[in-house]
Amino acid sequence: MLDLENYVKSALAVLKGQNANVNVQGRNKNIELYYDIWRGNPSWLKYNYKLTSGVSKEAKMKTLNMPRYICRLWANNYANEDTTLTINGENKNNRLQEILTNNNIFGRFNNFCEMFMGLGIGATVVETDIEYDKETKDIIPGDSEVRIKMIPGRRVIPITIDDGEVIECAFVSYSTGAIKLILHYLDESNKYHVATFKGKQAEQGGYNIDLENYVDIKADTIPLFQIWYPNLSEEDEVDKSIGTSIFSTAIDTFKHLDLGYTAYYKEIKLGQKIKFLSTDQVDHDKDGNPVYAFDENDESVIFIKNANDSKSQMQEFNGELRIDAITKYINTNLNCAAMLCGLGQTQFEFDGGGGRPIQTATGVIAKQTELYRNVVKQENLATGLFRKLVQAIAYVNNTFTNNTKIEIKSLNDITITYDDNIVEDTASKKQAELNEVNAGVMSIAEFRSHWYDEDLETAKKFVQNNALLIDKYTLALQSGVMTPETFVDIVYGENYKYKNELIQMIKGQYSQPKEQINTGFEDENDEPVEEEKDQEDDE
Repeated sequence: MLDLENYVKSALAVLKGQNANVNVQGRNKNIELYYDIWRGNPSWLKYNYKLTSGVSKEAKMKTLNMPRYICRLWANNYANEDTTLTINGENKNNRLQEILTNNNIFGRFNNFCEMFMGLGIGATVVETDIEYDKETKDIIPGDSEVRIKMIPGRRVIPITIDDGEVIECAFVSYSTGAIKLILHYLDESNKYHVATFKGKQAEQGGYNIDLENYVDIKADTIPLFQIWYPNLSEEDEVDKSIGTSIFSTAIDTFKHLDLGYTAYYKEIKLGQKIKFLSTDQVDHDKDGNPVYAFDENDESVIFIKNANDSKSQMQEFNGELRIDAITKYINTNLNCAAMLCGLGQTQFEFDGGGGRPIQTATGVIAKQTELYRNVVKQENLATGLFRKLVQAIAYVNNTFTNNTKIEIKSLNDITITYDDNIVEDTASKKQAELNEVNAGVMSIAEFRSHWYDEDLETAKKFVQNNALLIDKYTLALQSGVMTPETFVDIVYGENYKYKNELIQMIKGQYSQPKEQINTGFEDENDEPVEEEKDQEDDE
């Protein structure tokens, strides 16, 4: 295996000088152990047993691969397709959303999260193709797209760790027959540089990295990488490395689980129906060769020598299966594993008769539960990392490309919204409030203020600014000359962010038994006017 840490030390010596401090603090030394466990090939599955002849044979236990499953559950709740990154201000946000969409960030982030929760570390890196003057080394902004790389933990080598934060880091990138070693390091003035060393695959195996020829691009004080890891204290090597697996404290429990799962297999295999057949029941052909009534390799038939006992001529053995006892053993260890991995104590049930790994929106998680608190704990770490990711995207976009600028005055201008369906049934709650708008109990401004992160005054202003167009086209909408889709396109524009939801709301109003549709955009201070009704003649 390539000694990456020594290559990083050698590269730092080239970049900073031979007399500079080139210590590499590194990642958790157990990362290869975590990797084998995460991919379903832990060392404890293999064991040896001896035959009666004394020959030793190797065997392998069955596995539930619960570590991988637990990481997948965490990934689904850490940040999924319902997570959003936005910058306050519509114009500022458009370019960011274009970059996030082009990189399919949350479509890829789920798999990335599953891996760094298991291995204990991973990294996102923002990059682009950089053009520069070969003589002056000045950057020439081009039309290159901003890319977001997601680096698995085995290719991440932290260099300097300060108070739990990675300040300098190296990354490895492999391609067919080639390798890149990329260092994000600080110079004496605390400005970041990105240095790239290339290498080729050696004939005898491994790679040779050319440390004499490299490209060194000077950046700014903003790191272009973010180090992701489970929000756990480093119990393995405190202050010496970073990143520990979400299942690091549950390894012994996983051994018990695989032992129980293997017992299921053996219980069924050894407990199947077996026939004992006396050898004198076997016919022979004219040459004296035995003619078996069964396949001689059939595991369900065992031949025994003639015991001169008519009862032993043909017997059946039906083993008693201990499925319930093994199931109880597995469930006990499943709940222990869930507890140790931060999922609470009652998340699993092996036979499917009760609990579920993560409750759905119809069975939401209470805020006082251990699982909810741990989800929030992970989100707290993720919020800071996502903000730094957006900051790095803006810097690369604005500095190295001539694309539309992304303006960020403060990290607090960046909003991260997580999927809260595991805590409250968001969809049902939103639909209930839409029904209240349709019924006139809640105004559009109140609805916008609640769901679209606007204060009430901003929401009212939005409603008032659209009032003229609304009044102009409402009659056409009511009479059926204009569809709700066309109405929203004209009044709010084809790219209106909440287009589909508004269309559904308007369609819902059509279904109300009212002579006139209440669009919800009337002045909230106006008193309702009752229509005069003709009095019936009593005479």
